[in-house]
Amino acid sequence: MTNDSAFKDPLVSRVFNEGIVLGPDANAVQKQSLFEMCSHMNSCISVFNANFQGLRLIAEAGAEADLELKTVKDSLNEFKNRSYVAEQQVRDLTQELSMKKNEVEILAKTLIEELNNHRLTYEAWKACCDDLTYQLNDLGSPEEGETREVEEQVPSTPKDSLDRPVGEVVKYNMQTD
Repeated sequence: MTNDSAFKDPLVSRVFNEGIVLGPDANAVQKQSLFEMCSHMNSCISVFNANFQGLRLIAEAGAEADLELKTVKDSLNEFKNRSYVAEQQVRDLTQELSMKKNEVEILAKTLIEELNNHRLTYEAWKACCDDLTYQLNDLGSPEEGETREVEEQVPSTPKDSLDRPVGEVVKYNMQTD
């Protein structure tokens, strides 16, 4: 480093020689006194500090904005996850609803078939009962005192034979027409 500066202080001459202190004219800077130069440097330092504070505030605001952005991104991801879970639940519930609708349709068809079977059975029994009623009406009602004897059938199983001796015929009085 060459020391062709008019300033005796090596730091001041270094600043001057390296162009850190910029002035409109090098001769004008050389003509400044040390006090003026220090005053100028102090004002530069003040401007530098003010700019540094501004940059620090901007950096802090940027960090806060980054933190807020991260929070927003995390919230967005959380909502995406919730949305995905909700979509899955909706899909599952839709499938379950579809299965229940199919089950209801099957049960409705089965109910209709059972009702038809019940109606047919009822009609068949009603027809049978009506037929028996007509037969009873055709036979007429037994007159009082008119009876006939009916033989009881001989038991066909050994247990039945223990109740009474084999070959014994029990006679009952039944009314006849």
